[in-house]
Amino acid sequence: MEMLTYHEENIKDLALKTMWYAEDFYESLSAELDARLDRKTFNEQILFAYHSTAYSTFMGFKLYYLQNTELSESKFDRFIEAFERFNLEFLSSRSTGHSMQHTFMYYGDLVDTFNDLADLLQIQHIKKPD
Repeated sequence: MEMLTYHEENIKDLALKTMWYAEDFYESLSAELDARLDRKTFNEQILFAYHSTAYSTFMGFKLYYLQNTELSESKFDRFIEAFERFNLEFLSSRSTGHSMQHTFMYYGDLVDTFNDLADLLQIQHIKKPD
């Protein structure tokens, strides 16, 4: 049981950090959209720095989860799938110049799956955007 507690603490930390960075990325993406609507300049490097940090932390989370089978639980799997959909949608929309509407929608799905996981891990929820 002690080993499971050790893994739970690590996975809680990785899950929270993944979502904090994803939230920073989402807020930066929203700020970019607002800047475009107001015809203001936006530092795109900041957006990609947040994306890179969120994705790197997520990959650490995913690898830790996959290496520790005692953590096996469908809520982890759903969170991983939701993050991957969110990430791929952003990359696809960005590379084709399409609207970020679906990216924002997938972020909402990501928050929902994280909050389900947060209940399991007994950690704080992330507020879903309006």
